[in-house]
Amino acid sequence: MQQKYYEKQIDIGSPEQYYWNRIEDDPRQPKWQEQQNKYGFDERETWSLDFTFIAWVYPRLKMYREINAGYPMGITKKQWNKIIDEMIEGFELYLKTDNLYNKEANEKLERSLDLFREYIRTIWW
Repeated sequence: MQQKYYEKQIDIGSPEQYYWNRIEDDPRQPKWQEQQNKYGFDERETWSLDFTFIAWVYPRLKMYREINAGYPMGITKKQWNKIIDEMIEGFELYLKTDNLYNKEANEKLERSLDLFREYIRTIWW
């Protein structure tokens, strides 16, 4: 399935294209299929839950940025867009870098997560 908000330059594709979803001849396939039927996902998504979570939030935040019509009280639309852009930038960098050893990616991710934590209840319209 093509997803508009996963750009090719990130090279992560859609969640269906993660390496753990392309294991075809693994004997655990029936177990994973059973979990997908029961829960809507399987244990492979928990192998790197940080990545799974950020990869889930990233395209939704990009869509929100594109279609959002509002902003929190106390700040301007321009300030709000800058905050959203900063979250997107940090999440994108995290998804496309070897984040365990990349100081810049880790710092930007921490900033993005701080902003996400601060504004999570205002990311709606």
